[in-house]
Amino acid sequence: MIFLEQATAAQKQQIADMHVKYLGGRTQQMQSMLADWELHYRGHSLVLLQRDRVIGFSLTRMVEPDVTNIDANVIEPEHRKTWANVYLKYEEARSQLADGIRKTQFQTFDHHYDTRRFAERTGVVDTGYLLSLHRPLNAIPSAP
Repeated sequence: MIFLEQATAAQKQQIADMHVKYLGGRTQQMQSMLADWELHYRGHSLVLLQRDRVIGFSLTRMVEPDVTNIDANVIEPEHRKTWANVYLKYEEARSQLADGIRKTQFQTFDHHYDTRRFAERTGVVDTGYLLSLHRPLNAIPSAP
């Protein structure tokens, strides 16, 4: 059986592990990000559980009195493109509306097809693009 509840500080490690596994990043970086759980994420983040195991989560924090930012939305691959993904997003929106939140913001990437398609279908407003650049360090010329 799968059920949904507010995420708790006790689930931080499972959330960090899932984030690293499915979205990338480093465990230490995620632990640092989640260190101030009570300040940033308590009361606004949700988890999907199968027994006691986190199989999905929405990591959400307040950025203004009536605005949230979804830092991450992750569902295990076997539960993606199913009712579980829609249920998590629906309950996140319902909970935020009940709390007086009028706007939520998030970032997505081109390879997150399901999120981009969901956003298009639900009338999300595109506020801009984030340009990510890189250069291999071995391509930097030596100093004279």
